[in-house]
Amino acid sequence: RQLQLGAGLIEILVSVLVLSVGFLGVAALQLRALGNNESALDRSLAVIQAHSIGDTLRIAKQQAVAGTFNLQLEDATPTGQDFVQSSLARWRQSLSDLLGEQATGSVDCQEEDCSIVVQWQERRAVGNFASNSGDGVSTVSLGSNASEAANTSLQQIQIGLHL
Repeated sequence: RQLQLGAGLIEILVSVLVLSVGFLGVAALQLRALGNNESALDRSLAVIQAHSIGDTLRIAKQQAVAGTFNLQLEDATPTGQDFVQSSLARWRQSLSDLLGEQATGSVDCQEEDCSIVVQWQERRAVGNFASNSGDGVSTVSLGSNASEAANTSLQQIQIGLHL
């Protein structure tokens, strides 16, 4: 009988250990879910901003078709005072305000077919992915190596638009 006196204590210690590991797992899942929600918010904001400049292109269709809205990712933000230049400058500023300082965007109109790209650095990324939802929005995550992709990733959405 004396051999069984400590058996209850050992069982309690093992069950506390198992519960502790379970709670740590739940906490890790919660952190990952929060990071994914922030990433989804960033992607949603990028899509909204892409549609915003798309609406501007539709407003100034003649100028868009003429290529005056065309702007590459690496181009400096326009500083002019006309409608096209100020619209692009406000759009780029809005991208920076919502998605971070590294956020930028491009517009490429070939006649009535335009391509709008929004690109930003995402520090909360949990992995690389590529998806195409079928609604004209493609999302791609790019990283030069695995450790960089775990900490920062270059996110990009592209929207095709027919004016």
